[in-house]
Amino acid sequence: MSMAKSIIQMNSLNISSRLISALIHNGYIPAEKHEDILKDEKLKPFFENEIIGALDTNNSIDEGKKSGYVELFNDGTNNREASLIGNYHTKIHSQKIKSGNQLEQYMMDDFKENRLDTNFSFKKFNKTEDEGLEKLIEQAPCVINSYQFNKSYYEKYGEICKNKKAIEVDFISIDKGLNINLFEVKSGCSFDTKKSKGEVQSLTSTMNILNKSGLFGEVKSYFVCYDATCIQDISLKTDTGIINKMTFEEMSENFNIKEGGRNRIDDKKKRCVHSNINSFKNLINDIIVSDDN
Repeated sequence: MSMAKSIIQMNSLNISSRLISALIHNGYIPAEKHEDILKDEKLKPFFENEIIGALDTNNSIDEGKKSGYVELFNDGTNNREASLIGNYHTKIHSQKIKSGNQLEQYMMDDFKENRLDTNFSFKKFNKTEDEGLEKLIEQAPCVINSYQFNKSYYEKYGEICKNKKAIEVDFISIDKGLNINLFEVKSGCSFDTKKSKGEVQSLTSTMNILNKSGLFGEVKSYFVCYDATCIQDISLKTDTGIINKMTFEEMSENFNIKEGGRNRIDDKKKRCVHSNINSFKNLINDIIVSDDN
């Protein structure tokens, strides 16, 4: 029986998501199946996001794979304990790096599930289907997550592209009039000069190629700061030029999304936080058991 069918069966028997989450955390659902579960679209209707959090944060701490942090906790007599702590640090560090992508996924899911305008399509970038400005026009009106503008366009129109293959924009939207908006999403409100300066340059170059192509109407771009409740909360330590600032609520309104998106997303984030706390408690229990042995 497939893992998807197993979970659906558990759900049909009214087994709660918390129990399924516990099964994941304690290794009863094999680690090698976690990625398959996360990718299986058929499972989404059958369990809460808490389970996704359990899968995503568990990734089973691999005691056989030595983390760079292990040496900070190893005195030569506590190999297993040091491995548990060190590998957990690596896992949390990786999670933090991926947190921006996770926020984008929460946003995209909320947009899809709560759109008021069914004429707009919401999708993630697919290189085969979406690459090329002409193909982009064919899909209007639409919102695309993680859209990649090929480097060849920057070279064609004499614009700067410091990346090897493409510049990726977190979200783009195109309306029926072929007006196009670019959105760079940030979880916080304040950003360092070096990074924000590079992002301003990338967005400006991308706006320029879209304008020079002659294929689109009005072209605008925005920094969207999720934590900001008003524009005054946003602090970019560089000149943003023609790039505008925007709150998450304004972005949702731009896409004609049902109100309350922040609350819906924050609820999902809380479930993952609780999953992280449970994962940390499990680590502590493992260390105590290790000490007892």
